[in-house]
Amino acid sequence: MVDKVQCVIFKYAQRPMFLVLHRTKEKGGYWQNVTGSVEKGETDISAAKREVKEETTISEDSIIKIYDLFTFTFQEPGKERKEEKVYAFLVKPDVDIDLSKNVYTEHTEYEWAGADAAVRLIKWESNKKAILETIKNISG
Repeated sequence: MVDKVQCVIFKYAQRPMFLVLHRTKEKGGYWQNVTGSVEKGETDISAAKREVKEETTISEDSIIKIYDLFTFTFQEPGKERKEEKVYAFLVKPDVDIDLSKNVYTEHTEYEWAGADAAVRLIKWESNKKAILETIKNISG
């Protein structure tokens, strides 16, 4: 069963540009992709769409295509093993992001970055891999 979702958000502006979000200092102060938990009774794709909307205000009508990338498991020290499903969302080039409407105010800023810059900014290896897998999927 999938416990968490991760969503790479990207658009085309002469080249793929990736949305990276900066978490608040209280939440670690690092750059990441959209992530979140799957709620009881929710499918992983519904959770992914909900998390994208909650964290970025990107609605379904701004999504062009969703790519199913990969699933992995991880375990934080002293916690249960979790399964995370990773998707990539191609969005319209003129999509608006409004972090002030973030449901949980967990991010302070965002940036649209090329793949190399996004990978350099992001903290977690699974988030970096997700961007690289997105590039493979859209180039292939």
